[in-house]
Amino acid sequence: MLTPREVQLLLERLCVELGFCLDPDVRAKLMENPPSNAAAFTDAVFIAEGLDPTTASRHLYRQVKAVVTEAFRNGGVEQFSDDMNQSANPSLVDLVAIVLTDDFSGQLSVLSQRACVWMVDTPQNRAAISAARTQGRDLTTFESRTDWSSGAEQVSLLDTVFEHHRQCTHLELFGVSVTRELLDRLAFFGFRPESSTETETTPSSFVRDRSYRR
Repeated sequence: MLTPREVQLLLERLCVELGFCLDPDVRAKLMENPPSNAAAFTDAVFIAEGLDPTTASRHLYRQVKAVVTEAFRNGGVEQFSDDMNQSANPSLVDLVAIVLTDDFSGQLSVLSQRACVWMVDTPQNRAAISAARTQGRDLTTFESRTDWSSGAEQVSLLDTVFEHHRQCTHLELFGVSVTRELLDRLAFFGFRPESSTETETTPSSFVRDRSYRR
């Protein structure tokens, strides 16, 4: 079981990294009588935020539980950094994919198993989207438009994605004709190209620098 000091540090980390900033009274109760295991502690955090652990986003739940599990495994966290965690442990890496491909139905199932997906809602994609949601995948859709090649529209979409995924450390793009405006905005958020190909959508994979500060 965690000590009061370890609970305090864990709650501070959950607030800074994932936005779970609990009320002082709730924090005090958890420090005084913390749940005895990671699963129960994670559930308590969600309930304190007014969320049902059984129906909340599975991706978000896994993120919180990964941080809590690490604290229990290490006997608490003596310190934590504002640096983006780019651990080799996949459970701690927040991978987001943006899909603008009109027909991505054949690839969505595999992609949604390893990433949070934001994708264009088209008739060709809808059956795959429905199946992925039935399986509890973290999937957000947006309307199909003719101007996604516009730098301004790409930047607006990127801002929306990062507003919901502030801890994103890896980003993959599908069907996106990368503009200078988009590259500049990615650099603003601390991202650099991870790889490139010979297609018009290059580079398609980005990673956030460890030195980035929110």
